[in-house]
Amino acid sequence: MAREKVELVRCDRCRRSELQPISPDKVGPDFEASFYGQRLLYKDLCLKCREAVKNIWTELKEWDREVKYTVIKNGAPLSETEAAPLQPAPLYSPPQPHSAAAAKR
Repeated sequence: MAREKVELVRCDRCRRSELQPISPDKVGPDFEASFYGQRLLYKDLCLKCREAVKNIWTELKEWDREVKYTVIKNGAPLSETEAAPLQPAPLYSPPQPHSAAAAKR
């Protein structure tokens, strides 16, 4: 039977207690971030929370990509001094059926 030294870690995020192997190379907290003067610090995280924080951090880093917007133009362009009409233009064509099945009646 193999033995391994472990330590009891209580997660700062979810308060779950978990046995984890002792890591001699751990220096500092598991997660530390600051945003507009607010600081978030987790000294110890369980395995589930560590994975969750890692995924959230990855999603935050992906927001650095370029965002492309599409502009859809409907109707005639307006000059800067004109306002858009408040009422939609009237439709003078006869009513149309909603589906092909309704047209067969």
